[in-house]
This record gives sequence, C-alpha cells and structure tokens, in this order.
Amino acid sequence: ADGITNGEAAISVIGNSTFASYSGSRSQSNFGNNPVSLAIDEVRQKLFVAEGVRILVFDAATTTNGRSAENILGQPDYTGFVVQQWRNAAFATSLVYSNNRLITGEFTGIKIFDVTEIQNNEPAIAFSGRETFVSQSNQSNSVASSTSTLDGMLAYDEGNELLYMGQRSYSRLAIFNAGPDTTAPTLSSATTSADGTTIYLQYNEFLEDVTVGAPTTTDYIITINGATSSPVSVTIASSTILLVSTTTIYQGNTVTVSYTAGDNSIRDYSGNEAIDLTNTAVTNLSTVIDPNAPTTPELEPTPSRRRSGGGRVVRTPTAESTPSTPPQSNTRPNLPPSTQRSTVFTRNLTSGTTGEDVRTLQRFLNSQGYAVATQGNGSQGQETTYFGRATEAALKLFQQANNITPTGTMGPLTQARIAELTAAAPTQTVPTTSTTPSSPQTTYTRDLFIGSRGSDVTALQTFLIQQGYLESGYATGYFGTLTQSALIKFQQANNLTPALGYFGAKTRGVVGR
Repeated sequence: ADGITNGEAAISVIGNSTFASYSGSRSQSNFGNNPVSLAIDEVRQKLFVAEGVRILVFDAATTTNGRSAENILGQPDYTGFVVQQWRNAAFATSLVYSNNRLITGEFTGIKIFDVTEIQNNEPAIAFSGRETFVSQSNQSNSVASSTSTLDGMLAYDEGNELLYMGQRSYSRLAIFNAGPDTTAPTLSSATTSADGTTIYLQYNEFLEDVTVGAPTTTDYIITINGATSSPVSVTIASSTILLVSTTTIYQGNTVTVSYTAGDNSIRDYSGNEAIDLTNTAVTNLSTVIDPNAPTTPELEPTPSRRRSGGGRVVRTPTAESTPSTPPQSNTRPNLPPSTQRSTVFTRNLTSGTTGEDVRTLQRFLNSQGYAVATQGNGSQGQETTYFGRATEAALKLFQQANNITPTGTMGPLTQARIAELTAAAPTQTVPTTSTTPSSPQTTYTRDLFIGSRGSDVTALQTFLIQQGYLESGYATGYFGTLTQSALIKFQQANNLTPALGYFGAKTRGVVGR
C-alpha cells in the first residue's frame, strides 16, 4: 500500500498456491468457500479471514504465496465441517478486530473471541443477540425477530465503545454497547435438590468452565446442622454451580455454604471473579425425611367407657394402621401422579440432541429432584427440546445415584432404569423428531450457502417449494436470502441444528444424498 498506482499487480496470494490455480478444496492453505470478510491485528501481525464455516488466522508479516494458516476458529480441523455448539462454531459474515478481541457478525448473533493467545477451535468468551450460547432463537429486541438472518457488516467505534451492525434484510442498523464487562457475577439463589444430594448455586450470568475449569472441592465448605464438610464434587453448568454433598441433606436441616477462591476461581467469560461466600444460607427444598429423627411419643388413649364390676378399663378399639417404612437416605421422591407412566425412549440421547424425547427426559429429571435448571429454560415447567450441558450434568447425578456409570449420555442402561421407575401405568413411547420428508433424486456434492449458484441450488429450491417453505417461481439457481430463510424454516421443522440456512452435510442427509 506504499505508493499505490493504477493497475498495479498484487504481490502475493492466499488461499491458492498461485494466482492462476484454484483447488476448491478446504485445507490449511486452500479456501473451499468464498472468503467474505477480513480483519487485521496490526500489533501481532495476524490476518483473520472469515470463510464459510470457519475463520482462518494467517501471519500477516509474510508475503509467501499459498502460505498455510497458523490457527483455525470455528472448526476442530482444517479439512472437515462439524456442526458444533454455537459457542465454538463460526458462521461469520463480518469480522472486526479491536484490543485483543475478534468480533464476529454471524447469521444468528454476534460472538467475541479472545485472540490474545489463539488456540485452535477455542470457544467464544461472550455473545449478543441470543438468549444463551446454546439457544436456538434470537432475542427479538436485540437483533432480529424469530431466527432471522443477520446478513450485515460490522463496524466498531472504539472511542464510544459502540458496535454497529447493518442488517440489509431489515433495512436497519443495529447498535450495541460494546464496552468492556467489568461487573463480577453475583449469586442469585442457593437451594438444595429435592433428593437432598446437591446444592445449586445460581449466578446471574454464565460462568467460565473451559479455560479455567471448575473450583476444587476444598474451595467450598457445606454446613448441615452445624456439621461441616467439603463437597464430593463441584460442577459448572452454564450459570449454576452444583455441589454434591457428602451426606444427605434432610428435610428441615439448616444448611449454609462458604466459598474461598482458589486457583480455579469462579469467574465470568470476561474474567471477572465472583466474591467469596461466608456461611451463606441455602434454601432447603429437600423432601427426604431423616430416618433417625426422634418421633413424638404416642399418648395413652383416653378411656371411652368403664365396665361395671371389676374395675378393668375397656377402651374402644381404633382402626389398625399400616406401619410406614422410613425412607432411606438414597431414595428419591416418587413421581407425581401426572407423570406416573412407563417411559420408553426409542434412541440414545447425548449432548447436542434435540427432540420431544429430550423434553421428556428433562421433565423426568426435574420430577426426580435432579434439576436441569432452577429457573428459566430447563427448569420445572419450562423444559426444552435441547440436550445441553445442564441436562448432561443433571443426568450424571441421576446415573451416579442409580449405580450407572455417570457418562451424561442416556443409553440402554439409563433408559431401562427410567422405565423401571415410571412403570406404574401402561407403556408410552416417546416421539423423537418430526416426520422426515421424502428425499428427491438429486445428488448433492457440495455445501450451499448465500451466494452459491448452480443446478444443485435450483434442485434445492425446487425441493423447498414442494415442501411449502419457498414460494413458487423462485427456483432461480441463485442462493439468496429468500432461499436461506426457507432453508432455516425447513431445518427448524426437522430439528436440524444449528438452523442457520447453511446447506451442509447434516441437512443433505435429510433432503437427499
């Protein structure tokens, strides 16, 4: 750029080995899709390139033709395409770099990566435009209604710490406050599980659990009726800390918790550390009765009538009651009558799975005292169809209590145990996903996205028209915003996540091979 002249030649090329070559394959040194946005870190001499489903990081100080990328964001390797949790995935249409932060404008939100020291496939540290890192929908008052496309460009005003996003599909400009987060996470609530095994510490924002990891058990002290101990385990699930108690917390016990920050302190994604806790009261929601608790002595029955003569007291007999068996410390509350039915799942469930059977699993876990969440999405009455880390954490607790290896995946053993616990009524089979439409005869050999052209785009548009997701007359062979919106609706209807309007391997597997 020093002394630009009209018609001068470029000095080097990235993405292919020479100016005249084109591979079309995705690799560490080749682009498989069109690069759509660039950003530069001038201090560290890094060039960030948004290309389809990944962001490549190059050394900007060299001008060698066809040089390989140094790092990759959004994908676990340089050649494949893996549908990941939105926190790790990259579908960027625009990039902005400022102060060690890479801001990505994507189809369904904005993410921020800390690129002080880049690690391949590292997760984002913050986000905007969505409810959570794993939610399917956008915040209607933040970015766009429903799951609309965010197809604009970004600009960052460092002086006023404002981020601008142009949204051409909405003919508007969205403005975000992009100042640094300096507020520490605070404790919102502290409760016990109904089965008396776990304490839930709910914070007001998401907590870092990848780079730092969970606090150690020695960072916490649980006090139950004056007796103190450290928890068996400490787990971070989104915005909640789960402390598994060494002893059962019984109904009526007085419970407090203390926390002293260690090497792995509680912090949010901006690095703000939570304050220590000292004998913080825990709301005891346990329904487990202490079998060793003293009972009130039975009073001598009052004489009802006296026979004449020998002075012997004759008491009116009372109805014989069946003695109750004291609950054991490791038993769980019975299911409420409305859920007393044998539940049979037709597939294994694991992190990232979606479907009505996931909602049924969450309802079961919540009813048994293994709360997926204490409030909001996943809590009792607000169960969702998405199997995330909170569902996995709750399932692990259930498995541990039922002598099943706590994998967090619902396989045959876990399914059998759930069916056994809910076998009081006729068996019901849980539906999994919506009906899959019939596949056309077209063979798709590549990913399709905004800007793609060709006969395979026409075939996809024809399919979407037949399925009722796209208006007739729009089988044009050009993949634009209307095609993308129609594809998003199809993906949502068939539980294909993330529903971003990107026609990749997962969607091809449903539409046709």
